Amino acid sequence: MDYLRLETFYIGVLFLSSAVNVGVAVWLRTRSANEQAVRLFTVLLLLHPIVGLVVVAELLAPSQSLAFVFYGIHNTTLVAINVVWFAFTLAYANRTRILSRPVVGLIVGYFVGTATLEVTNTTHRAVWRSYRVVTDPFPYVEGEPTLLFLVLTTGMTLFHLAGIGVLGYHLLFGPSRSSRRTATLLAGFTMPLVILVLWGLGMVPGPLNGAFIVGSTVSLSFVAWAVFRHQLFDVVPLARERVFEELDEIVLVVDPDYHLLDYNQSAKRAFPELVGATGSPLVEVLPHLLDGDSFTDSFTTYENGRLDEYTVDASLLTVDTSIRGYGVIIRNVTERQQHIRDLEQQTMQLERFASTLSHDLRNPLNVAQGWIDVTIESGDLQHLERSQSALDRMDQIISDLLTLAREGRAIDDHELVRVRIVDIFEDAWETTTTAGARYELELDADVVLYADETRLRNVFENLVRNAVEHGSAKSRSGSDPPVGSGDGAVTITLGRLVDGFYVEDDGPGIPLDQHQRVFDYEYTTAKSGTGLGLAIVESIANAHGWTVTMSNGPDGGARISFTNVELVDAEVERPTTS
Repeated sequence: MDYLRLETFYIGVLFLSSAVNVGVAVWLRTRSANEQAVRLFTVLLLLHPIVGLVVVAELLAPSQSLAFVFYGIHNTTLVAINVVWFAFTLAYANRTRILSRPVVGLIVGYFVGTATLEVTNTTHRAVWRSYRVVTDPFPYVEGEPTLLFLVLTTGMTLFHLAGIGVLGYHLLFGPSRSSRRTATLLAGFTMPLVILVLWGLGMVPGPLNGAFIVGSTVSLSFVAWAVFRHQLFDVVPLARERVFEELDEIVLVVDPDYHLLDYNQSAKRAFPELVGATGSPLVEVLPHLLDGDSFTDSFTTYENGRLDEYTVDASLLTVDTSIRGYGVIIRNVTERQQHIRDLEQQTMQLERFASTLSHDLRNPLNVAQGWIDVTIESGDLQHLERSQSALDRMDQIISDLLTLAREGRAIDDHELVRVRIVDIFEDAWETTTTAGARYELELDADVVLYADETRLRNVFENLVRNAVEHGSAKSRSGSDPPVGSGDGAVTITLGRLVDGFYVEDDGPGIPLDQHQRVFDYEYTTAKSGTGLGLAIVESIANAHGWTVTMSNGPDGGARISFTNVELVDAEVERPTTS
């Protein structure tokens, strides 16, 4: 009889497909690492021959009732295949964190409930309303589904489609070096869906589940080729890929002609311009990485008011002594470099404090002690006035030292506020003894910057005080200006630079050979000064990340310039008139 020969051939194909599944599973386990993805894929392989053997048992069952039981068992195994398939795709794409305990509990509950209903269906008929024996092209069992079966099948189908979706997402947005392997898996496991469509159109004979198992052999052929050709589950590429993606350092792979080949997630976050630039010349994508015909050792970027510093370490990638490209590791060392600068600044301050304490404070202390001794010996209390003057100088020095210690520390971003520079300057002017001095503004009143408001005010107070003490006619001659010569008061100007601002006076200025010394501790040209005013100014400027320099103004006075400052022309709300 023809149907017997066709049935025998069909059973032979099922046995062959099952044997291929088992063989690939054993071969895979002997040559691959004990990774989670490998274990799940092995389970997936072994579930397929179980279905195949149960379908054979169903076809050869001595009674219809036993065939119905086998029918429920192979349907249950198909549910397990789709659940394990979904878990495998998550493990392959390194997204198992999705499988939280509630999710796992829901999946297990779905499987156990479906398996119980399928196996016991002959007693309650909740899943299959009835069974019938199809005779064409050979006898096999087919069930008439209930509404509950459609619900359960929807869940099973969703698991299969979700797995394909995970692979598709990994193919589009995952590492480019694994795209070929992912595409192979995706193509292979789309094949069973093609088989199911062909069966539904009547183009594939026999029971549906048997067709599914035969179709899976095609999938496994793709996978086997991927294992052999692309090292799908070998420990080296798996470990390399995981380490490559999870490194905090920025990693690039560049060919010998400096074209971008690959990059990790850290690189994508640090340099968004890398996205979609694979194959492009590095000089067009990240030009600051190159210094002529080689890689630079370090570079800095400045975007959106943020300065970042990087170091670059490039290594040759060779295969059989042939240079295939470069592995480039980029590290963001901004915080480390800032920490080093902070430590250097603190060390310098400590050294300067020690020098000031040992010299500047000791001298007025000796003077005060000497005049107190004279007062005790002579009984003349007038000598105490000189002691008081020395003690006042000590108090001023201590006050300036405390200011240096407090204002010179590094400034965190949360301490910066948006302020109008003119407002801060005018506030400082009101709180400083100006001795008849005047000020002029050569910048718009609406110019703003980000700064620590208190420390910026301290900068202006020290600069105004310094200009008044050193720039007025009295301070220059040591006496009041002669009658008819004008009031001798200094004029102080606040102006704008391309990348900052300046404060300038019209006094005698500072000799060129002393421009580098004016920010040193103890530097002063006034008898009453402590020599710490400009040191405080420099310390606060450095804490903001600004650069401060001394020069002569166009009219000969002293100009203190602050650069590397981001100034913004703010929108000024003007009052409305009615």
